[in-house]
Amino acid sequence: GEHECTHTVQFRLGGTYSVVWCWFTEGLAEAVSGDGGVFPPITCWPEVEAFQNQADSVNPLTIRFIEDIPDYETIPAQRSSEYYPIFGVAVRYLLDPRGQGKTYIDVKNMFADIGNGMDFETTFQVHMGISMAYYRDHFYELMEAYLPEECGD
Repeated sequence: GEHECTHTVQFRLGGTYSVVWCWFTEGLAEAVSGDGGVFPPITCWPEVEAFQNQADSVNPLTIRFIEDIPDYETIPAQRSSEYYPIFGVAVRYLLDPRGQGKTYIDVKNMFADIGNGMDFETTFQVHMGISMAYYRDHFYELMEAYLPEECGD
């Protein structure tokens, strides 16, 4: 589907798993896929709050490698269903005019810089207009301001 196709394009553009953080790789694939992603997208603040309030929840922007997802080694890796949607909304925010207002051209240019040897944190700040550290440290307040307060149509 679109999720895996997005990975293929990303890797061909130079944004390989070894450099691009997992939350961005999987979040981009989910954001591109929308309702057709691997998991239903997060659409409202209470869904983020529910994620955040789980006992062992970790800030999604700290997930560098897929193995960093809590309980990743359990079979099936059901925690992906909790983390992929939060990764998706993290990337959607970056590409939304009501968020960071960036575009897929910015993402493509980011991957080009990575392909030319720039590290992810540097190219993320250059092309997304926000530092990884700031986004990580303010993630939940940014999501609360960005997403609807209530779920449903």
